[in-house]
This record gives sequence, structure tokens and C-alpha cells, in this order.
Amino acid sequence: MTTKNGDLLEQVKEATQSLTNWADVSNALFDSEAGLLTRAYPDPKDREEFMKTAEYKAIRRILTESIERSGLVAGAEPEKSGRFVVR
Repeated sequence: MTTKNGDLLEQVKEATQSLTNWADVSNALFDSEAGLLTRAYPDPKDREEFMKTAEYKAIRRILTESIERSGLVAGAEPEKSGRFVVR
């Protein structure tokens, strides 16, 4: 496990621990602007390489477990964050 990937996996575990549905977990990981994986690997080619690692497989397991916990349909609705996004 490389240090960057290992650190990222720990950040993912910490960040997703309190999230109650899989949509929020997915957003925390893959959001195109603020997602943990997007920020860690802003270059798509680097992200593609990361997707071949054991750490990425562990991160996908976290998402899968979240889907199983919250239910595919019931967990698909993100909770309201109370934030306004202005673009």
C-alpha cells in the first residue's frame, strides 16, 4: 500500500463513517468538485491508475456496504446539507 493511497483510504473511512445513505457516501467520494477521490487525483489518468489498486477496491467495498445498509432505493436520496451552491 502506497502512503498516498493508504492515507486516502483512511480519509475515506473517516469521512464516510457518519454518513447514513449511499448517495451521500458516493458524493463525498466522487463529487466532481469536492469529492475526496477527485481532489486526491485531479488528473483523470492518475485516477484511472488509482482505480487498479487494492485501496480503490476497499473504497468501493465501503460504498457497496453503504448501499446494503441504506437500501438501493431508500439510500439514493442525499440528505439536505443546508448549503447553498452558487455557480
